[in-house]
Amino acid sequence: MNLKLPRETLRARLMARIRAWKDKQGKKSGGKPLIGKPAAMTGKRKLEKLNRELLDAAKEGKENEVGRLLKAGADKDAADHFGRTALMKAARNGHTGVAKLLVGEKVDVNAKDDNNVTALMNATIGGHMEIAELLVGKGANVNAKNTSGRTALDYAINSGKTAVAEFLESKGAKRGRDLP
Repeated sequence: MNLKLPRETLRARLMARIRAWKDKQGKKSGGKPLIGKPAAMTGKRKLEKLNRELLDAAKEGKENEVGRLLKAGADKDAADHFGRTALMKAARNGHTGVAKLLVGEKVDVNAKDDNNVTALMNATIGGHMEIAELLVGKGANVNAKNTSGRTALDYAINSGKTAVAEFLESKGAKRGRDLP
């Protein structure tokens, strides 16, 4: 007795079984198939989503959206996979309104990313004086060094932001090479 069946026959039988199983699943769920049903968002997943949206909104300068997300429970000190916070993203892109909102929420103005870059360094790169003044006024360390030994003053000088460099020097900032 030969038990081998042609490949097409086996495939047809398998597909028929899969269709029958899917039909059965659909009847159990009131006509809606259970396969592909999205899982309910857990508390952790919801927070991660809120945090990603907060970081994006801060980067894009969407002040109202940042406020909404903070009220919805986003972590004000959330960071992306490089350690960059919403304040760092707002400072880098010159979004003063967002920076003020975040500072008002008591975010860590001295937080550092994976390269030890701070929000103040990000603000000085773009020459965003108002944000630099805000951060220094809220206690940002003007002499913090990144992993390369550079300070906010180094960034201001190297990017030609003279006004920001003068402001930082007036607040006691030093170049990285002049610090221990």
